[in-house]
Formats: sequence, C-alpha cells, structure tokens
Amino acid sequence: MQPPTSTTDRWHVSASALPPIVLALVTAIVAVLGFVLWSTNNIDQRALERQTTTVSHVMEGRLSRILHELASVALSEETLRRTTTEFDPRWIDQHVARWLSDFFGHDRTVVLDAANNPVYVLVEGAHVDNAAFELADPTEQGSWELEEGDEAWVAQIAGDLGLSEVHAVDKWPFGTLHNGLLSRLPVATFQAPESPDLSGDTYANDITRLPAKASIVIEGHGRLTVVSTHLKSGFDDDDELRRAVDAWRTVQAALPATERTLVAGDLNAELGETVESPSAFTSTPGGLPSTYELGADMRSKMTVGGGLPNDAFVPYDEAGLVPFEPRQRDGSDGTRWVSGRRIDYLHATPDLDDTAVGAEVFDCDDQALDGPIDFGEPAASDLCARASDHLPLVVELLFE
Repeated sequence: MQPPTSTTDRWHVSASALPPIVLALVTAIVAVLGFVLWSTNNIDQRALERQTTTVSHVMEGRLSRILHELASVALSEETLRRTTTEFDPRWIDQHVARWLSDFFGHDRTVVLDAANNPVYVLVEGAHVDNAAFELADPTEQGSWELEEGDEAWVAQIAGDLGLSEVHAVDKWPFGTLHNGLLSRLPVATFQAPESPDLSGDTYANDITRLPAKASIVIEGHGRLTVVSTHLKSGFDDDDELRRAVDAWRTVQAALPATERTLVAGDLNAELGETVESPSAFTSTPGGLPSTYELGADMRSKMTVGGGLPNDAFVPYDEAGLVPFEPRQRDGSDGTRWVSGRRIDYLHATPDLDDTAVGAEVFDCDDQALDGPIDFGEPAASDLCARASDHLPLVVELLFE
C-alpha cells in the first residue's frame, strides 16, 4: 500500500512544476504576439504597396493628360514667338492661360524664361505678381505654389514706401488669395467680416475672399473707413452667383456707415455690361464648391422680386454708394492693361464723394500727359507692367 501524500508534499510538487509551465506560457504569448505583429505589418505593407501603385497610376494618367492639354496650345510657332522673342502677356492671357483655365480647368498657368524665372502667372483666374510667385528648389520634395502668407514680403514693400500700417486678412475660405490694406496714417481698427457676421446665418460660408475693413484716423478730421474687396472671377453661372453674393457681402461690410467710407477693389465685372443668362438667380446653380453655403438672407433674395440680380453693381447702387470715375490721362477708363477692361472701382458714401478733388487710373505710359493728380517724380515706364496686370486707381481727397 502506498503511503498517503501530505498536503505539504503535494504543494512542493506543484511548486516545482510552475517555472517550466510559466516559461512555456510566456513563450507561447510572445510567439502569438510576434505572429500578430508580423501579420499586421505584412497586411499594412501590402495595403500600402497597393495604394501607392494606385496613386502612381492616377498621377501618371493626370500628368499625361496635362501634357497633352499643354501641347494643344504650346506646340505652335506663334506661342513660341509670343512667349520668347516677342513676349506678349496680353496674347498669352487671351490665347493660352484663359484657354487652359476655362476649357481644361487648369488652376494655374506659369510661363518661365530661359533661367526658370516666372514671367507670367495666372492663379485661379487671377494674375499674380511675378515677384510674389516662387518655384520650389527641384532638389527638395514638394512642388511650386503660391505662398498663403506673403505678409512679410508686403511689409517690406510697405517699409520702402514709408507705410507704417500693414494689415492682411488671415483667413481665406476659398483659394489662397486674400485682401489687405496698407496705410501711412494710423489704423484704429481692422476687421475681416465673415459670412455669419454679415448674414446672421451661423452656417453661411459664401464669401470668396473676406473683405478687409479698416478705420483710419485722420488727425483733426475724425476717421475714414476703407473696405478692400476682390470679387469672384469667371463667367460660369456659379462664378456669377458668387460674384453677386460677394458684392452684397462687401456692401454689408461697409454699411451702415458711421463715418466717411471708401469701398475699393477688383469687382471682376464691367459697369453696364450685358449678362446673357441668367439675369437673376432664383436657385443655386451647379458647380459650387462643396463647402460653399449660401446664407439665409441671400436665399431669401432668390425668392422675392424676381430673384437675386446677376449684377455686382446692384448692391452698391441700392446702398447709395457713389462711384468715382477715374480715367487714364489718355482718356481710357481701362484698369486692366492686359485686356483694357474696367473691372476695378472706387465707391464712396456721398459725404466722402464731396471731398474728392481728383481721381485717376495711373498708367506709366501716360506720365508725360497732363492729369488731375501730381505724382511727383515719374516712375519707370515698365513699372506698371512689371508690378501687376491691373493699373492702380488713385483718388485725392481734401478734408477741411
């Protein structure tokens, strides 16, 4: 007969067996975890490879398509001549950039010289100063782009001109272009009203570029409010709706006027031009950005009185703002030298209009002619063309 085993003896046997059991369990757990990590890594790696291949194919397809689109306008003797020996930005604008933008949907067109310096730049339908457009170093990752923060560059120019106040809107709902203001006189307040502020609709997001609004101190004569704007460009229905809404928002930002007010900017429209269709909007057209949300007040305008007028000047007229009528010294009223169109305007409240003693569209080619404003020393004859595709509008005000 086998002698009985005590509880103490059984415990010693079990305790002696624990180390190898624990070791086996730990080994098994480590093995399972290692397998899981290895499997996950393999799955992730294969997924990444598939995604990379897909993206590469898409990019290759898009690059091939873009090259064919560019070839449709670039591979001609006239294009070669107009972009090199007989450089003609007006021709490039009408026959290359606008075609690529309107027909193929290219958001940027850049013409480079032999040293890879930009000599013509069109971004989202608007011309950009060549000096403000930079190409990335080809040895670095990334691609060329219009910098969203050009304030330092503008501040340097302002310093050279003795303009102590530099203010820029720090938000841009759509695109990268944004408004700003420079002043030699003190700026008491600076604002960039947004869609909810102007519409009363929390969800509204319907301003292409937020207007810049400043209250400038005129020593001994109170203050002057200046609003800078840049309405949507383009000729499709969605562009025209956005331009009309931008105009309403600009006027809302300027009014009600508690002080003399000047509203200035690029309206991308010509006074008196005939709009083919529609003459008014009763519903939102297709093609609007996915984040575009028309404010309730604008939707309401669509339902009464024949709809929201397809006219950027209606809000200015209804608000009683008075347009200045500046002209070049040769008699032309064009403000965009590449096309001769008048699309830049100055509007004022009636009390400010009474203080104007002269207004002019400054054209470097006209400096030898007599004009209403004395600009002092003449500028270089090619300065206007190098600075911008728009000519500056100047108004002289006399506060008594």
